[in-house]
Amino acid sequence: AGIATPDAVTLVGALPAAIAAARGAAARSAAGDVAPRFPLDLVAKDVRYARALGEALGAPRPLVVALAAVLADAQARG
Repeated sequence: AGIATPDAVTLVGALPAAIAAARGAAARSAAGDVAPRFPLDLVAKDVRYARALGEALGAPRPLVVALAAVLADAQARG
């Protein structure tokens, strides 16, 4: 179960909040280019802010929660 990476890239890229840099990064990642270009700790910080805001507003945020888990795993792996 789940969603194929190219479909996820298309879906997330279509969101109004998606910025051009994020769409480009997602497309590169889906194509197998996963070279680091932005510090993981800064991404995780931004996702923590988004998660906290969603919690404060009582808004559903399954994508942010899932992303936070993936980032925490990546940070644990170094």
